[in-house]
Amino acid sequence: MTTDDFIEILKENKIQYKGEITPEKTIAELGFDSFDVTMLTFELENIAGKELKFSVSDTVKDVLEKVSNGK
Repeated sequence: MTTDDFIEILKENKIQYKGEITPEKTIAELGFDSFDVTMLTFELENIAGKELKFSVSDTVKDVLEKVSNGK
């Protein structure tokens, strides 16, 4: 999964974010609320094929790696 894929998922799920999405930005810095994180988690779990855990301190890079590695 790439950053562009991540952005596309946000758009498809109508998840609003603040600023530019870069690999170094954290979920908190993007301004996701708890509902956004829940929706994103469900979508990314479907892609990864297993349960994933995210925290607001995870960066976009962390999220992409968890989805790609299925962890």
